[in-house]
Amino acid sequence: MAKPYIGIVGAGPIGGILCAYLAAAGEKIVIADILEDHLEAIKTKGLTVTGVRDFQVVVPDAVNEVGRLADYDLEYLFIAVKVTVTDKILPELCKVIAPETIVISHQNGLYAEEPIAEAFGPDRTLRTVINYAGFYEEPGKLKFTFFQKANHLGAITEAGKPAAEALAGRLTAAGMNTEAVDDIHKYDWEKVILNVILGPICAIVGKTMKDTLACEGVPELSDGLLRECIEVARAEGFEWEPGFFEKCRQFIRKAGAHKPSMLVDVEAGRKTEIDLICGIMAELGRKHGIPTPYNETITTLVKAVTS
Repeated sequence: MAKPYIGIVGAGPIGGILCAYLAAAGEKIVIADILEDHLEAIKTKGLTVTGVRDFQVVVPDAVNEVGRLADYDLEYLFIAVKVTVTDKILPELCKVIAPETIVISHQNGLYAEEPIAEAFGPDRTLRTVINYAGFYEEPGKLKFTFFQKANHLGAITEAGKPAAEALAGRLTAAGMNTEAVDDIHKYDWEKVILNVILGPICAIVGKTMKDTLACEGVPELSDGLLRECIEVARAEGFEWEPGFFEKCRQFIRKAGAHKPSMLVDVEAGRKTEIDLICGIMAELGRKHGIPTPYNETITTLVKAVTS
C-alpha cells in the first residue's frame, strides 16, 4: 500500500518551513499555494530555507489550486494560510478532502480552528500553537528567523486526542519539536497575548520589534495592552501563574530586529489578522463588561493604516 501524503495549504513562512522539515525527513508532501512562481521554484529548484536551520528540498507535488488536492491520498492536511483567507478556501477544500483526513489549523489567531472545525467536524480537527517564524525572501526561498521550542498541538474533542499525540510524535521525529497538550486553548491565549502586546504597534509605526520597543512610551503602551488581555482571559476562564505578567514583558524585551508578520502584511498592502488579535480582545471585553481602550484603539489604528 502506498504511503499517504501530508498536505499543506500555504507555502509562506509558516507552511513552507513546516514543509521543509517534513520533506527533509522523508515524508511525502503536497503543498498548495496561489504564488505560481514560488511553487515552480519549489518543484524544480527546490525550497531553500536558511536561518535557524537550513534546508534544501525539492517538492515535486506543488499545486496552485486547493481543488487539485483531490488527486492525493491525504493522511493529514495542514491549513497554514492567514486566518483572513480561511473562509475563502474552505468551500473548495470541503469538496475534495476525504472524511478520514485529519485537518490541522496551523495558524495564528485566537480560536483560529473554529471555522475549520465547523467545516470538517470537531473530532478530526486539531490546532497547532506555532512558536516559530520567518519571512518570504524570493520565489523558492524563505528565511527562518526563530523557533522558541516547542510548538503545541491539541485536539478540540476527546476523540481527536490520539491523532494529536501521534502527529506530535511524527513532527518531533522530523525535527520540529511539538508537544501534544490537553489544554490547547490556554497555549492559544498565551500566544495571542504575546502577539497583541507588540506586533500591532510595530505595524502602526513601521519599525522592527527592537526599534519599536525603544520608542518613548511604547513599553507603557504594551503594558496596558497586556493588563487588558490578562483580565479578559481571566473572564474567559484562563489563569496563569502570578509571574505571568512579568514573563510576557521580559519575553518581548528580548525581541530583536524582527519584523512581525503584521508589519510585513502592512508593508505588502495585505489585510492583517488584527481582528483575531486585538480585535477579539476588545470583542470579548465587551462580552464581559471589561473596558479595553488600548486594544480598541490599536485595532482602529491598524485598520486605518491598511485602509
